[in-house]
Amino acid sequence: MKLSEFPISDNMQQCPCCDYFSLAQRGHCLVCPVCFWEDDCEDPNNSKWDAPSDLNDNMCLREARKNFIQHGAWKPEYSSIVIQASERSLLRVVRRNV
Repeated sequence: MKLSEFPISDNMQQCPCCDYFSLAQRGHCLVCPVCFWEDDCEDPNNSKWDAPSDLNDNMCLREARKNFIQHGAWKPEYSSIVIQASERSLLRVVRRNV
């Protein structure tokens, strides 16, 4: 997929899974182009890391973040459809320690 296929805003919000500022807004079930996590409105600064996410096959955020580091997507089978590293570099990222 291409970054241009996803909504963009002047105030991009941080994805709770991959830490990239890749969501045009929070609270609208948008899919992150970097890791393909569907925003389930969890606060990335006060997240329930081990709670299952209804929107993401009941996977917890802690496991999804681990998968992103290992596979480049929250679920290994999505690694071939996320945006390329060259487009990923256009987005701001602030890593959080979890």
